[in-house]
Amino acid sequence: MESHPFVLGANFQGGERFVAYPYDNHHLTKTDQITLSDCVCVFVCYRWLAISYASTHLSMTYTSHGSCHGNDITGGVGIVNRAKWQPVTGSMNDFSYLHTNCLELSVFLGCDKFPHQSELVIEWEKNREAMLTFMEQVQRGIRGVVKDNEGNPIANATVSVEGVNHDVSTGGYSVWPCSNTFTIHPSSPLPMHSKVFEQEQCHSPEPRLSTQFLE
Repeated sequence: MESHPFVLGANFQGGERFVAYPYDNHHLTKTDQITLSDCVCVFVCYRWLAISYASTHLSMTYTSHGSCHGNDITGGVGIVNRAKWQPVTGSMNDFSYLHTNCLELSVFLGCDKFPHQSELVIEWEKNREAMLTFMEQVQRGIRGVVKDNEGNPIANATVSVEGVNHDVSTGGYSVWPCSNTFTIHPSSPLPMHSKVFEQEQCHSPEPRLSTQFLE
């Protein structure tokens, strides 16, 4: 994860049909390192990512007959918070958020954990557009490169969003702010510019922020 700084990830499982988003362990919300604003940000960002997958899956939101094991616990939207559903300690999803640049969630593909090979084409068609839509979400938020005054990218600089206690590091970076207006604070051994963004600036396919050392 350190040598390949992913910003978006998903793991695929079976036995249910929905997307489970972090936090996976409800005890994390009670630690000193995680503030209320962090919790709100996590829920907003992860719910958006989960809905992007579930809403474009061909059957994940069709829950009129309940879930794989009884009543529909997603409220018909095909997503659920893992900590409220089945809390798990030490998950890759929580680790990725707390210790890397990556936002990761769990996709439960269906009730049958071991579908017959004759069903694989159908399962692929159910998930194909959802996978593409999910990957497209890396184009949202703020992305950019921190450079020195000669235009060279700076490795291991820190990028902070004001009001959120979760930093990301560079080369390139991507962050998902959770408010309409937000301030980006890059930092390294030398002072750097900060920049204020409006939320509508966050949907371009091109990097939006190139931050350089002050002269």
